[in-house]
Amino acid sequence: MIICGFPGVGKSTLAKFSNWVDLESTPFEKDWVRYAKVAKHMSDNGYNVMVSTHPQLLEQFEQMEVRYTVVVPPFADISIYKNRYIKRGNNIDFTSLIETHWNKWIGDIITKSSVNKTVVILPRDGCLQAYIEKYENI
Repeated sequence: MIICGFPGVGKSTLAKFSNWVDLESTPFEKDWVRYAKVAKHMSDNGYNVMVSTHPQLLEQFEQMEVRYTVVVPPFADISIYKNRYIKRGNNIDFTSLIETHWNKWIGDIITKSSVNKTVVILPRDGCLQAYIEKYENI
């Protein structure tokens, strides 16, 4: 299974306490094809993989016809997530970038249709781990 999680939904936290792998995008240096192929390979080999929601990565999954789930916070949680980013030590540039593009990025993820994609909008102040435990039984 591949889950694409919006920043701050709890990918790294879930990976610390479960059998999920948090496949960070940084080592791939914006090589979206390689990032998508590694995520697919791991998933095909039985790993539960979490990746970013970069549009370029989602597009690669579409081109490769990979099934994936995208998990995003509700629009109203912007201040909750801003506080999460600050608490976890993200710099002001990151926090400002997310805050500036919050509605557009989440809106783009939700509205772009695909037969390969399932979209999950977390409940208010929700987290990825609670979703996994409740709905995925993994």
